[in-house]
Amino acid sequence: MYLHIGTMKSGTTYLQSWLDANTERLAEQGMLWSTADNNFRATDDLFGWQQRRDDSDGAWPAMKARIESHPGDVLISNELLAAIFPKNIALLVAELQPAEVHVMITARDLARVVPSQWQTAMRNRGTVAWSQYVDDICANEPRKGEYRRAFWNRQDVPRIVQTWSKALPLDRFTVVTVPPPGTPATALGERFCSVLMIDPTAFADPSITNASLGAHSSELLRRLNSEIAHFDGPQHQWAVKNALARRVLEGRADREPSIGLTQSQHDAVRRAASAMVDRLRGLPIKVVGDLGDLVPRVEAYGSSTDPGHSSDSELLAVALYGLAGMGEILADQRIGADQLARSVSRLVAREERRLGVRSGEPADPGRGGDDVARHKAGLVKRLEAVLGDEAPSRSRKGRRHGPAAVS
Repeated sequence: MYLHIGTMKSGTTYLQSWLDANTERLAEQGMLWSTADNNFRATDDLFGWQQRRDDSDGAWPAMKARIESHPGDVLISNELLAAIFPKNIALLVAELQPAEVHVMITARDLARVVPSQWQTAMRNRGTVAWSQYVDDICANEPRKGEYRRAFWNRQDVPRIVQTWSKALPLDRFTVVTVPPPGTPATALGERFCSVLMIDPTAFADPSITNASLGAHSSELLRRLNSEIAHFDGPQHQWAVKNALARRVLEGRADREPSIGLTQSQHDAVRRAASAMVDRLRGLPIKVVGDLGDLVPRVEAYGSSTDPGHSSDSELLAVALYGLAGMGEILADQRIGADQLARSVSRLVAREERRLGVRSGEPADPGRGGDDVARHKAGLVKRLEAVLGDEAPSRSRKGRRHGPAAVS
């Protein structure tokens, strides 16, 4: 059993999409991979985190049954596992017995991780300003601030290893370093698969990447999150994280400055990374790649743009771009939903004709009319809930949405 537990922002989205695209090729080599979505739903269910995803109930027993029936190796990848509490680590390892559990940790140059981690927070309802976030992380003295603590809980690889080693021996740990910039995109996947003893030569390219946003787009998301705090989790997931950020604003990243560290911030992160690598060298764990990949080079990367300095005109340009993109998504979804409704109506009418049932007439139970009426009523009710102009949203403020609710 291979557990890929993170770290966050170390190519995990790329790897998971790559694995999803090659599920059958993995199976041909004896490896069970149950898709990234199933991985997240299953661990949410195991740890009682059902509030994170609506459909996670029962996902862990289903995955465990697949694992127990599979005769070969198994892979689970979920970057949120790196920072879980020891009690959850013990629970997960116990649930996987009697399999021999091996932990894989991918890790990346921290100077690139810091801006990426802040952007991830903005995609997930964050409201902290970039300047406050990066100053907290780069402070010389430890602070009690939640941002520093949360960041290092997810990125301090030696600490993660030591926490997990309470449940597993150190010879079951492998750190895979993300290659430096300029390395072929396939290099991380090749390093990853070498641990699994899988040949990725014929693997298809992934369809999804987790591209960065520009500085102005990130700042717009931060301000927007304060205005839509009433959105529930699924609303924010579909409207902001998936639609606005990923499908729309990622498309203008090349028009905006990227987010970067000042030279002093870069130096602070470099010192922290060097200390982390020194601690890793003292642990009897396997390393694929070079631990030196985790230490930022001496000079800072790119510009040191602070998203908080975005001007009103720059933010307005992003907002107009986002409004146009969201309008296009809404139109496409509404057109598709209308087409679906018409298709369902045609299917129901066809079945009624087959059974000799006319719309509005009492159904003849002897000819299956009750089944048609019941299915039709259920379909209509579900469609009206999604498409109807009077369908209530899940907003805690009681607002109502029409077709905009369609995701």
